[in-house]
Amino acid sequence: MTALLLLPLALLVIFWLPVDLFAWVAAALIAVGGWEWAPLAGFKGRGHQALLAVATFAFLGLMQWQMPASLLWEGGQPASLYSLLVLLAGAWWTVAAVLISQYPRHARFWQQSQRWRLLFGALTLVPTWAGLVILRSWRHDSDPLAGAWAILFVLLLVWAADTGAYFTGRTLGKRKLSPRVSPNKTLEGAVGGLLLAMAIATGSLYFKPVHLSSGAILAASLLTVLASILGDLCESMFKREAGIKDSGAILPGHGGILDRIDSITAAVPVFVLVMLAMGV
Repeated sequence: MTALLLLPLALLVIFWLPVDLFAWVAAALIAVGGWEWAPLAGFKGRGHQALLAVATFAFLGLMQWQMPASLLWEGGQPASLYSLLVLLAGAWWTVAAVLISQYPRHARFWQQSQRWRLLFGALTLVPTWAGLVILRSWRHDSDPLAGAWAILFVLLLVWAADTGAYFTGRTLGKRKLSPRVSPNKTLEGAVGGLLLAMAIATGSLYFKPVHLSSGAILAASLLTVLASILGDLCESMFKREAGIKDSGAILPGHGGILDRIDSITAAVPVFVLVMLAMGV
């Protein structure tokens, strides 16, 4: 029931809202993610959660006020601060891959540090918002819905990867993908999710959801799906370290907002990075 309500709401926000209002709604969503990150960073109590949520929304709101999403693109490139944020995301997810692969052997430098975990949260959440705004405002002057279709394409890749991983892992899964981080995820599941997502990407070539060559779309899709797996594992690592099963309880049957967008936090900035690297 939760999923049936969330899907049309998400599509409404992506396709119907004006681009600037979309940016504000996305900021509110990421602020809820900030609320849920506080326990992952080692802070207890609703006061700390509220403070982190307000600080997150205030920072994103300041960015939107200084550079409205509708004016974000100049000369075929997004504003420099937004580009810097997605570049930072690329660096962060590279570091996160190392942290996950080495967990828990080399976690001592961050597991007892609230400051490090707050920084990791900022690098996870803020570039996600910047990537969403960049995508939604992409080619806005010539085609107001071009960015909406691009966001939907990324979401379809993530959903396909999650769905394929779930069913393939349930039926064929034997080898653990990252047993110390998430014992239930299997290598077979990850491969199944990747194959289903790439099938979606291949099928999308007929519709060209983004203005890239066919080879570029497939390459961007592959990197995006791999990043989505990384995002899922990263949140699992921080939840395990904090002793938390779900990031929250705001979504009945689904946990918290972070539990729903963990894959997206990596997938969106990586997809945007590929787009920018190809000069879109």
